Amino acid sequence: MALRASQISEAPLYAISAGLGLVAIERSIPAYGVTVSGKGPESIVARIDDRFDPASWWSAVSHGPYSTPMTHVFSDKDSGCVVMALSQSYARMLASSLDTLSNSVIARLRIVGANLKSILPSRVSPSLLPYDERLQAILPGTRADFSQRALLHFVQSGLEERPDGDAAAHRDWVISTLSRKKAPVQRQRQRLRDEDILALIQQHLPRTKGIGRLLRVLRDREGVACEQARFSRLYREATGEGGLV
Repeated sequence: MALRASQISEAPLYAISAGLGLVAIERSIPAYGVTVSGKGPESIVARIDDRFDPASWWSAVSHGPYSTPMTHVFSDKDSGCVVMALSQSYARMLASSLDTLSNSVIARLRIVGANLKSILPSRVSPSLLPYDERLQAILPGTRADFSQRALLHFVQSGLEERPDGDAAAHRDWVISTLSRKKAPVQRQRQRLRDEDILALIQQHLPRTKGIGRLLRVLRDREGVACEQARFSRLYREATGEGGLV
């Protein structure tokens, strides 16, 4: 979705990497597995005995050889807004860095993500676009891809309708757009043991492959509750795959 948003806007795309910093998407990078989200084997938190300081971690990786300085993204003074999609974990990691941006840079910044207001510094609050669960009625998906869906929706529709809008105009557009929608009623899903989910994965694998697609089958068709990181682990266990699908 981020790549599609980049193509629509004809804007460069950067990935916020917990292992390599801010990385231009076309740059060649070494294989790695690091995240500040969750508690899986790739989680940094799981590898640190002492208290994890996400701001210090970001300060370190953003000075690495593959990272682009954040100010570089805003270096073209003639360009429009820069849209940043963040999860809560990554917002905590970047919060201190965002607080150091100049007022003129913050004026060009738009941030999308779920429940980020209490995490981000108050200086960037005007840049936060107020997407919420009503986005599900426009562009349905998983909780894990909320920020990417909001990014795509805003770039695809918001910037189309308000190409020269400032942060206030873009926030008003989001509020107006969501006001016409209702959040879908959350279905109560049953929680199952790992072995039961593995059995369902094996049952559906002949017809449906891929973590995202099969997770949707379990949630929507089987009515099973399963967090994406846990399902990814079980999927790889069921298929014998070690990499991402």
